[in-house]
Amino acid sequence: MSMKNRLEQQNSFLFHFQTFNEIKDSLYGTFGVAAYTILYYSGIGAGHRAYERRAAKTKTKEETLDLLAKDKINDNWGEITFQDLDFTKLSGRILVKNCFEARAAKSKQQICYFVKGYLTGFISGLMQKPVLLDEVKCFAKGDDHCEFTIAPDRS
Repeated sequence: MSMKNRLEQQNSFLFHFQTFNEIKDSLYGTFGVAAYTILYYSGIGAGHRAYERRAAKTKTKEETLDLLAKDKINDNWGEITFQDLDFTKLSGRILVKNCFEARAAKSKQQICYFVKGYLTGFISGLMQKPVLLDEVKCFAKGDDHCEFTIAPDRS
């Protein structure tokens, strides 16, 4: 199957990593640091809807996480792994190797605002309670992967 046919079948399209970063730069140029908030909250909405679609196809939380990881590898978002997840304490870690948001960027700080929001929305749906993620490592900073810690949202 051609790439175009695959994309049509999945109702999707391609962005180059650099194009995504240029969009982020344009948002920053227009809105300043508020651009990061826009990306984050856009990600939350997309992540929550992604959770709902996958949860409708699976029976367990683990299957839902596995499906997300498989889908995102196929979409070239990066290799997502979940570690030390505790559904009672609302805690754990998410590692993303070759995160699409960080691949074509260099930075002195964490920059994965959309991915952080997406994973926040997804995990909040999975756990049925709001969580917060903190990006503690970023590929764009020179770390070997992006890493997010999960904690309950106490607000």
